[in-house]
Amino acid sequence: MVLWLASIKPWKQPERFVEVARRCRDLPCEFWLVGRPVERALADRLTEQADRLPNLRYLGGCTVAESDDYIEQASVFVNTSTQEGFPNTFIQSWLRRTPVVSLNVDPTDDAGDHPTGYYAVGDIETLTDRVRELITDPQRRRALGDSAFEYAREHNDIRRVVDRIEAGLPDAVVDGGGRDAGDRASRVTLDQ
Repeated sequence: MVLWLASIKPWKQPERFVEVARRCRDLPCEFWLVGRPVERALADRLTEQADRLPNLRYLGGCTVAESDDYIEQASVFVNTSTQEGFPNTFIQSWLRRTPVVSLNVDPTDDAGDHPTGYYAVGDIETLTDRVRELITDPQRRRALGDSAFEYAREHNDIRRVVDRIEAGLPDAVVDGGGRDAGDRASRVTLDQ
């Protein structure tokens, strides 16, 4: 399954995902569009389009826990936003060994030796081609997913993030108490 998951807003461009699904009707997979309908008219159009495409399902909104379940089931995660800071869904995907294919937000920019997916540089043809490649080449998809997982584990694991935060804070600010980073994660306090 190819997954798009975000709030239904114009700048998230869910209709671009619908276009990819339309172009990939010949592939043996489904395209799932999941998102809270912030803009009702856009959500209604997506529902109508999903009703006309046999490989596309619009599933409405979901909780964070449900988003993790959807991403766990996905073979590929697609982002079509015009811009973003750094999407949490990228990290969620990588921690589940799901490669990311993104239209406008580069999931590979900081990944160094760990490819995490593909960046289409704003081109819908490239986005479609990369999705198609990952669906038809399970070995490449697994390799990218494994690499993305290693990257996320090295750079986004909570214990490592807490260690990096603590390394930059004065000793008086951190209540370590001899506990490991996982225990300290919920007890980092700031002087007021």
